[in-house]
Order: sequence, then C-alpha cells, then structure tokens
Amino acid sequence: MGSHDTTGRDTGGKPAAPQVLTVGRIGVDLYPRQRGAPLSAVTTFVRSPGGTATNVAVGATRLGHRSAVLTKVGPDEFGIFARETLAGFGIDATHVGTVAEYGNAARAIVVAQLACADAIPTIEELDAMVAGRWVRP
Repeated sequence: MGSHDTTGRDTGGKPAAPQVLTVGRIGVDLYPRQRGAPLSAVTTFVRSPGGTATNVAVGATRLGHRSAVLTKVGPDEFGIFARETLAGFGIDATHVGTVAEYGNAARAIVVAQLACADAIPTIEELDAMVAGRWVRP
C-alpha cells in the first residue's frame, strides 16, 4: 500500500482504499414527525439513511476512518438519496451499484424485503472490488 495524505488520496492522487468496507443494504427509513400518534394519524415523515452496513459506515466515519459501502440501489430517487446521503457523511459511495430492474420508488418500498435492489453482491463483484477493478453495473 502506498502512503496517503489527510484528504483520503494516495500519493498519486487516486482515492485511497477505505479503512472500513461494509457490505449490505442501504435503506431509507421513514420516521413519523408526529411522535406518539397512531400511524393512521401521521401526516408527515422524516427520511433518514438506514441499514446495518450504512449505520456501521457512518459510525466508522465519525470515528475518523475512511469508510465505503458496497451495495446496490435502484436508479430512482431513493438511489439518488442514498448516494447523496453517503457522500454527505463523507462515506465513499463509488462501490454503490445500480440495478435497473428496481426503477421506481413505490415498487422499491413494496418489495424491499422480497427482492431489494441492494441485494448481496456476487463473488465476482467482491473479487473485482478487492482487486480494485470494481465497475458499477
């Protein structure tokens, strides 16, 4: 491994490898603004990133580690929000792939537990990432 500066880039100017790589789903959690109200009375929600892999990456970044998440999202507003949120936390989102079949947010909510866009990556994708050849699908 080459030396790195404080910007997270190696001496050649390329992004440095993450110190922490989490693998798993990224989700968009919706929390009701009306606390204590039954769901039928809730009228507005706050969105927040979720998913174990994302939560671990956020924590590691807050502790000063270069972190990345290896996951997949749909090409919709949820996917855009996921990438922007990771970047906002200072997390490397270059290993976030896109699955075209999960192209609309309404469907993503309904099938989240059945066939989510951020499915576990294949062995080939993991090998490519480790070898530095990751190409987003």
